[in-house]
Amino acid sequence: FRPSDEIAACADESGIHDDASVCILAGYVASVSQWATFDERWKRVLRKHDVLDFHSREFFPIDSRGKRVGRYRKSDGSKASFGDWAEDQSSAFITGLLGAINETNIHPIGAMVDVSAFRALTYGERKFLTGGIFSDGRWLTTGAPSKPYFLVYDHCLYEAAHKTKAGKKLLFIFDQQKTYESLALQQFGDSFAVGPPILKDRCHGVLFESRLEVPGLQAADLYAHCWHRYGTDEDGVGEQRRKALEALTNRAPEMKLYNAAHL
Repeated sequence: FRPSDEIAACADESGIHDDASVCILAGYVASVSQWATFDERWKRVLRKHDVLDFHSREFFPIDSRGKRVGRYRKSDGSKASFGDWAEDQSSAFITGLLGAINETNIHPIGAMVDVSAFRALTYGERKFLTGGIFSDGRWLTTGAPSKPYFLVYDHCLYEAAHKTKAGKKLLFIFDQQKTYESLALQQFGDSFAVGPPILKDRCHGVLFESRLEVPGLQAADLYAHCWHRYGTDEDGVGEQRRKALEALTNRAPEMKLYNAAHL
């Protein structure tokens, strides 16, 4: 974090592939001092289990025999298999990570969008909902009418801004990804220039960083992953994801959903 940053939000996405049924962007917002406390707690759990970084899609999957199939990087960078862990180690690991989240004063943010409901809207509606600003008979910004990700992107920007007290400055950090990074930076610049004043008043900027350098992005990955699986395949969530989601929803029992009725 930069010295001028006082509040930071970390968010990660799931469901940005072409055939996704639900797209989500979710994470946490907190003061920089609370993030420092969180970072130490999270890293302590990783060090204890000799794991370099956490990635949900590697930790949770199991095969038909109930054996874990994902791989992880050890602290020395070498690859290892979660399948070699005893179940009590797996449980201790995820319980420790959930504790790092719930024992720190970081606040959840996020939203999901039903992709088919989004695509059923008119071109102008989709443009407006993805950052297009219309004024005096013309579009001031382009929006992203084919990309539902930018609906939840804008949602998270404004939700985090509203959770930031007046006079404080917010830095938004996303996990590095090539698909939408450049457009997301452009969208933020457009919203900052001609959008609602709250962004200009409270937001410092947007960055895309490596999950290795920002443990908050790993926590955001866990939060987004569990909600995305619940939103797309409730029956296939699995026992461990379900328990994780129950722990993660202590502070916010619901996730904002942009479905057909809401849109």
